Amino acid sequence: MAKRWAIENIDKLLKDVMGNDQDFGGKVVVFGGDFRQVSPVVPKATIHQTISASLVRSYLWTRMKKFRLTINMRAKNDTEFSKFLLRVGNGEEPTDTEGNIRIPEEMIVKYDNEEDSIKRLIRAIFPSLNTRAHSADYMTGRAILAAKIEHVDRLNETLISLFPGRKNIQ
Repeated sequence: MAKRWAIENIDKLLKDVMGNDQDFGGKVVVFGGDFRQVSPVVPKATIHQTISASLVRSYLWTRMKKFRLTINMRAKNDTEFSKFLLRVGNGEEPTDTEGNIRIPEEMIVKYDNEEDSIKRLIRAIFPSLNTRAHSADYMTGRAILAAKIEHVDRLNETLISLFPGRKNIQ
């Protein structure tokens, strides 16, 4: 999520460029996201500093029109996962004494060692890779997210090595 200062600077820039003192220079600006999932990245910050950097703490927040969407379009074909995410996001999923939730077994990819576990993860997300690797709809309809670029690189290398057919390196 963008820090509130970035959004406030866009507001100031549009006011200046448009010569209009209305929010965002009178332009309609659409934001999307789930504040329950993504907070702004503030290195070595406390939770208070992270919340302070969030758009919800901006002077613009109270003047914005907000819409709540409740259907997860990315997971619309997996109703159990969608329901689980909503329960977690709404604070309705049961927790243990330390506040941790239990992730259902069917949503967990077993870890043995790095190489086997990466391949297992890829097979879970791309189960028909051998037959549908060249289908844009198939490939763009799924994703593996990673927090660090070195993990992304490792996942990409392994995924590419699993593509069917002859390797063509130029």
